[in-house]
Amino acid sequence: MTCRTLAAVVTAASITGCGGGGGASTVAQSPQYDYTLGAASSDTAARSRIAEIINVTADYVAPDDGTTYDSINDANVALNSGGDPIATTDTGAAAAWSAGWTGKGVNVWQLGTFNSNGLVDTEGDYQSIVLGSIAPEINRTWRDWSSYTNPLSEFGIEMIDNGADIALLEGYYSYDTGTTADSNDLATFVSAYSPAATGNNFEQTSVLAVIASGFTGSCSSNTVTVCNGIAAQMDALRSEGKATSPAVMIVGELNDAGTDIEVNSLRAGDNVQDFILAHNDVLTSGDGDASGYSAARVAGAGALLKHKFPNLNGAAIKQILLQTATDMGVAGPDATYGYGSLNLTNALSPQGKVVPK
Repeated sequence: MTCRTLAAVVTAASITGCGGGGGASTVAQSPQYDYTLGAASSDTAARSRIAEIINVTADYVAPDDGTTYDSINDANVALNSGGDPIATTDTGAAAAWSAGWTGKGVNVWQLGTFNSNGLVDTEGDYQSIVLGSIAPEINRTWRDWSSYTNPLSEFGIEMIDNGADIALLEGYYSYDTGTTADSNDLATFVSAYSPAATGNNFEQTSVLAVIASGFTGSCSSNTVTVCNGIAAQMDALRSEGKATSPAVMIVGELNDAGTDIEVNSLRAGDNVQDFILAHNDVLTSGDGDASGYSAARVAGAGALLKHKFPNLNGAAIKQILLQTATDMGVAGPDATYGYGSLNLTNALSPQGKVVPK
């Protein structure tokens, strides 16, 4: 029998008979996640789907300057010389496709701003492009905020009931007045993702919820703890000594150089254990400045991770994305950068080293 490192251990266990010299030995193992591989797809399939996405014929309105192009592809040719969309490039997603990890079969639900005007011109539209640029073979379902009376809790219940794996949400803000978000809706959504929650029908940790952080210009503070309604709710529960939201991530913006947090991005604040950064453009460098596009990258990365390791739940995917991020600022997680910047290559190569925290 050949001894191997067991990267697919779910609970603490021991390995017997793996010592040298023929005598049985017992090696204690730390709790780890189930890294059983899924069924790989192909780079060809990924690029075929990317072609479908960028060849949508609806007029594309550039998010930075409002220039209108006849299609996403025309915009990509003009702005990006027809190469891979920038989210493919800055995340390194193409390498994952070459290995067969394309997001195939992963169910991603998206709550954002959409309309029916026949244009690609809303934050939800741009998020969809970014998401598809990283995980082109996902099953995507979208909902507009206006579809619901209580968007967060109603969307949460619907996506759970319909087998969602990952949820991508535009930023949901309380700012510092609380007037732009219904507090009951926020509280219901956050508590539903908390281990101690009761009285609702979507308490669980299986779905990774990826939330855009928001930006500093809309709030007197520069932290998500004050300015983002979901982050504020989680922090409030934690301040009461309650465990909360093991499968919710808050995503801030990385600058185009990848060297620091974007000037206008909200910081981690007291939500260090939820916070990560990612680039914020749509098709080319400098064309975006919204944490929604950063969040779409993290959701896409989560979809690739779920495709490669389908037995991981949302809470596990969150921990892997956080713990494999590239550290920034002072050593270790901090109140500015959280865990640092998304590192897809690291996340897809955990080698049994990431354990639940």
